[in-house]
Amino acid sequence: MIKYKESAASANFNYLINDKLMFSYAAGEPLSEDGFFFLAKLVGHDKNKPCISARLFDDQGKILVEIQCNTIKKEYKSRGYICTPIPNGFRITDHLSNILFEVCTHEFTNGFLSYIKTKSFDEDGVLRIDTYGNSIHFHR
Repeated sequence: MIKYKESAASANFNYLINDKLMFSYAAGEPLSEDGFFFLAKLVGHDKNKPCISARLFDDQGKILVEIQCNTIKKEYKSRGYICTPIPNGFRITDHLSNILFEVCTHEFTNGFLSYIKTKSFDEDGVLRIDTYGNSIHFHR
């Protein structure tokens, strides 16, 4: 069973997850060797930068890529996954330029909001994350 942990909204920085504002979110088992996980937290002196770590799977339960604080782990770079800066964020694509993951942070008068776009399954091929509008949704 996948574990989930939501936070309250922050006054300065949030992610849009499950159509709610949250300053952090955790799903799955980040300490496992090969299981599904997703972590969104803040970094930076002013706590205004996203830091996302995740292990993304296809619908067959095969690991596509693992991200550690916005960076592709070394062993997945050799498989053709590329992390490209975009205005106010980054995008991860495969060797065919298909977008697997995208983060874009917008600054507002009172703070920052990061939008994430992705779709991932778990190691059993069960849908766990999908994008609806500007929000990602976690399936339990």
